[in-house]
Amino acid sequence: MMRSCVLCILCLLTLQSIAQKIPLVRSGEVLAKGNELYDSAKYEEAIQEYKKIPKRDTNYVTMLYRMGLAYSAHKKYDSALNLFKQVLSHPIDFRARVIRAQANCITNSGQFDQGIAAFDEALRQYPVDQGLLTSRAAQYYDEKKYEKAKQIYFQILSMNPFNMNAHLNLALLSMGQGRKAHAMLSMGMYLAIQTKDNSRLVFINKFLDNQLQDEGTIPAFGVNASDKLDQIIRAKISLDKKFKSQIPIEAAVVKQYELLFDQLAMLDANNNDEWVNFYLPIYKAIKDQQQVQPFIYHLLTSSSNEIATKWRNKNEKLLTELYQNVNKAISAKTQKMAAPKFNVNTPLTLWRDDSGFIDALGEKKNDIRVGQWIFFHNNSELQAEGTYNDKGEKIGTWKYYYDLGTIKSIENYDTGEVTVYSTEGNKSEYFFLKDDEIHGEVILYYPCGVIREKSTYDKGKRNGPTQIFYASGKIHQKYAYKDGKFHGPVDTYYEDGKQHYQMTYSDGKLNGSYVEYHRNGKKSTEGNYVNGNETGTWKYYHTNGKMKRSGSYSPEGVGIGEWLYYNVLGQLTESRIFDEEGRYTGENTIFNDGVKQYAIAYKKGVAVKTTSYAKDGKVIFASGANDGNYSAKYYFATGQLMSEGGYKKGNNHGEWKYYNRYGKLTERAFFEDAKLQGIVRDYYSTGEIKIEKEYKDGELHGYYMKYYQNGKKMQEGWYQNGEQEQQWLSYYPDGTIQSDYYYRNGKLMSDNLDYAMDGKVDLVSIYDENGIADVNRFLKDGTVESTRKTEGAAITIEDLFSSGKVKSKYTISCGSYINDFTRYFPDGSLMYKNTYTNDKRNGKYVYVGINGQQSTDGYYENDLAEGTWRYYYYNGKLSSEGNYRDGSMDSIWTYYHENGKLESVGVFLDDERQGITRYYSPEGNPLFEKKLDEGVMLAYRSIVENENAEWKPFTGSAKLEFKNKNGVVQWMEEWKDGVRQGKQKLFYENGTLFSEYSYEKGNFQGPTTIYYPSGKVWMKRFYEWDELEGKSEVYAEDGSLIQVVDFHFGIRNGKATLFEKGVKKKEYNFRDGIIEE
Repeated sequence: MMRSCVLCILCLLTLQSIAQKIPLVRSGEVLAKGNELYDSAKYEEAIQEYKKIPKRDTNYVTMLYRMGLAYSAHKKYDSALNLFKQVLSHPIDFRARVIRAQANCITNSGQFDQGIAAFDEALRQYPVDQGLLTSRAAQYYDEKKYEKAKQIYFQILSMNPFNMNAHLNLALLSMGQGRKAHAMLSMGMYLAIQTKDNSRLVFINKFLDNQLQDEGTIPAFGVNASDKLDQIIRAKISLDKKFKSQIPIEAAVVKQYELLFDQLAMLDANNNDEWVNFYLPIYKAIKDQQQVQPFIYHLLTSSSNEIATKWRNKNEKLLTELYQNVNKAISAKTQKMAAPKFNVNTPLTLWRDDSGFIDALGEKKNDIRVGQWIFFHNNSELQAEGTYNDKGEKIGTWKYYYDLGTIKSIENYDTGEVTVYSTEGNKSEYFFLKDDEIHGEVILYYPCGVIREKSTYDKGKRNGPTQIFYASGKIHQKYAYKDGKFHGPVDTYYEDGKQHYQMTYSDGKLNGSYVEYHRNGKKSTEGNYVNGNETGTWKYYHTNGKMKRSGSYSPEGVGIGEWLYYNVLGQLTESRIFDEEGRYTGENTIFNDGVKQYAIAYKKGVAVKTTSYAKDGKVIFASGANDGNYSAKYYFATGQLMSEGGYKKGNNHGEWKYYNRYGKLTERAFFEDAKLQGIVRDYYSTGEIKIEKEYKDGELHGYYMKYYQNGKKMQEGWYQNGEQEQQWLSYYPDGTIQSDYYYRNGKLMSDNLDYAMDGKVDLVSIYDENGIADVNRFLKDGTVESTRKTEGAAITIEDLFSSGKVKSKYTISCGSYINDFTRYFPDGSLMYKNTYTNDKRNGKYVYVGINGQQSTDGYYENDLAEGTWRYYYYNGKLSSEGNYRDGSMDSIWTYYHENGKLESVGVFLDDERQGITRYYSPEGNPLFEKKLDEGVMLAYRSIVENENAEWKPFTGSAKLEFKNKNGVVQWMEEWKDGVRQGKQKLFYENGTLFSEYSYEKGNFQGPTTIYYPSGKVWMKRFYEWDELEGKSEVYAEDGSLIQVVDFHFGIRNGKATLFEKGVKKKEYNFRDGIIEE
């Protein structure tokens, strides 16, 4: 068992959770500010700025590197090395830079030999990295090992003769030795390349005027073939008035460089003087082309001398010719090198790009690449390697690499075989090339390496059949191409093999019938395409087969004419009329329970009038204006105000308020030209704030907060451009943190933490770009509970009891949950089962109670509850049953009392009761009915004496009592402002109490008791804000316990004990609904 470091961040998360707002970290700006502080040598401040970037941010690894540099500069080397080590554990495209910083840090900490060894190892990995060589030379220089530093600087110039850092440091080294000519040769090249460095121009000017105090402080070493020339320069002969100068500027740097060119003949390249050997050919080329004057004026670019500036402005052509000549002379310095790391054992010619980076190693013959070649990215990572024939054609196997250093593709130019890989190293494509065009079968893979698609190409174009697969390997889609265009039928399937949709292409365009099916096999959509456009009548259906909407499209694919919309019960909910351009026209009518509720009149797509109707068809309120600018009010059919706001040019504009039937504000929003803008607040029906969210141009953008009805925060986080972004926190009703998730562009990413109700980490789910990557569950003591087995792309995760038996088992593959997700009791019997396909719940759901009795069973489709669901009491008797459609309660639901008798039968629509619900006494006898609309009671009536009794209007506040034929009250409930408030009591037909519930603002609140007919307590439980809290107890009629279960926030948490004749038989310990043991 291992202890997770995840727990270390718990305190931080707890502190964040009590903050007013989670910070939205703009990490790019944080990095920029931190870098600015670093560049100003404010290292501690830079470190604190960097720390603002959280671990889960995309710039986190870059931040670690930058913070490591700051620690190193601040001489906190151990901290820096620890950060560099962390950075190198990630896939990065700046590995060479980190290794360089690491080696520098080791050396600067006083471990010179270890640091140099680190540089040597780094150069073995990155032999063409000039930055590594430069840093290595600098370390030797600082250690006063000047000769070694000199060797490395010339090594750099052999790779890149344009490397101005090497030129500069060779100049400074020569100046320290007092070698005038060497210094001038190097500094001249530096200033020719880096024309903006005025400080170095001033520095060399002082040096050549013999005004530099540090001259001669570095011991001389190596051959100096310019010793006599040094003496002439030091004598300042050129500064004498008798010296014939071609440049009318009195500056030592000007006169001495004129002298240097005059005396080049004194230098002989055929000796061991590295300065002369390297630089003399370049300076001779300048002199031979009579470009001495342009060269010196070019060196003065950074100065403010008017004579030099005017000359350069008048002689741009001469300067251009100078640049071409000097560049040619410098470029002629191309050298060769070996690279054993890449199997280049015989030195090959170095090739550079325009920026001076080593681009490749290889040879050319008559300007044609031949033989072995290797190519590099600008970050010094290998880019490609392979062989050319004498014609410059690639032959044999070539390998290509990402700038992360991982394999990108392997291509065989003899056979045409190509294998492409993802950055994670998994296959992504496999195909053959023929005459440089894709030909034959092409296989595409998911990022996890599982086959995603098989298709056929002919001469670079798709031709023939294509198959698309789910990550499970099951067929997803079948279609064909002809000459690179879709052609023929397209069949798409759900993962269980059932048909999803069918359509047909002709010459790349959809033509013919289109049919789509729900997962349950019922038709979802039907219509026709002509030349790629939806045309004619189209029909759409709910999952229960009833019509959802229907209408017609023009030949151009524009919705026209009347479109009708229906709910899952088959009732008409809306009628829309569109003109030939697809704009609203005429009356757009909204219906409720089959009756017209309100209508919006349009002219050329602009709303010009709104009318609300009562149930009898009479107008309640109407308003409008021909220009679409007017105030409007909408009313329920029962006469209460539903919403009010304004229109501007036919669009919602300004403040809009929405109300329930009892006058309570349910939402307050602001619009600009039909788009939500600014803060929108949603309220509970009892008036408490429910959600506060921010919009920009119709999209969620800004801070989002959701509250429990008790006023405590439920959830908070940021939206950016309609997507959840960065850290999102959710809370239990008491304010304890429940989860800490992290989003990037609406997708879960990195480590996502779920917390148990005790505030400790319970589950860590790790996400990457492809979805779920790994899961770890933790025990209460912080140890990891999960074990895993890998088979191909699938990872099966098991959590075990201490006995070794499986507690839970689930599988993830290719970023998704797949197959069965199961939990078990300690004896191995099933507690819970759900089936996943492609990260979504699909198939049968089963939940078993602690006594082995079925608790719940139903079905999921596409992660939504679908079809018939049944819920059971502890004793196996049915509690409720009904249908779900698209995750919402739909059609008839039947509820039962705890004794198994009917409790109520009613219709649901979108999770709310709709129409008439009939209620029954504890004996199952019909007692009364309620008439409801969207869950709101409109009227009620007793049906004991007459099933067709008159309805009594419900005004929101009342104490309702319903009696049986004998006049005995069997049902009593209290209401206030449209919600239950106070007691609800049910009685047996003899008047004894059957059950007693307490309500607060529509929620179960307080103690609940169920009684046997004898008056003995049957069940006792307690609620807080609609959730079970504390002990839930069940008794036999003789008073002995049957079971006791501890609940917290509606979840089993604590002990769950089963009794037999009052004697404890079995006991479980639950933590957040999961058995610990």
